Amino acid sequence: MIAAVLVVALGSAPVSVAYSRCNSIQADAIAEKLQDYAKHPSDQTQRSVQIALTQTDAEQERTILQGVCPASDYGRLASRLYALEAWGDLLGYATIGPSPMDKICPDANKKVMIGTAAHAWQQLALAATVTSTPTSLVATLTPQVRALAAKGGLTLPPFAQATAYWEQHYENSAKQAMIDCGSKMMMPTPTP
Repeated sequence: MIAAVLVVALGSAPVSVAYSRCNSIQADAIAEKLQDYAKHPSDQTQRSVQIALTQTDAEQERTILQGVCPASDYGRLASRLYALEAWGDLLGYATIGPSPMDKICPDANKKVMIGTAAHAWQQLALAATVTSTPTSLVATLTPQVRALAAKGGLTLPPFAQATAYWEQHYENSAKQAMIDCGSKMMMPTPTP
């Protein structure tokens, strides 16, 4: 009898966890943080770190929800979390602002812009396709990501073609450009 009660109690534990987690509480908190960063920019470095940590929170929450929520609830919540990551990309890029890299390595800034747009676009593609009714953030952020991509000269593919492989190409190019620029900035300037 005790074993049967224990099996029932242990068997119902995931259901109670799922019920308590399959809601938008965490997504709302992440959205509030991003909204705060958008309204009250702080020190550039600190703000960039905070935005990156918030994006990590969204990714971790999505992983947790995938393990505990029914597919119908997961799709709705995941759509919002993917879109919040895209918003974080836009806020993070806006934080960078003019830097010494722009004068020494103008091509690096363009590649970072393109890499940011590609990552944000892929996140929006996932937000749009993970459920039949994507979050309204997809429609809100799509023109902003398109504008950033156009500014960098990137033609965005349809959502179905915005794969991780496609995005990685631009992200890797941006990382290499930053490394190359960092090397240039560290090289001593020859004196006549």
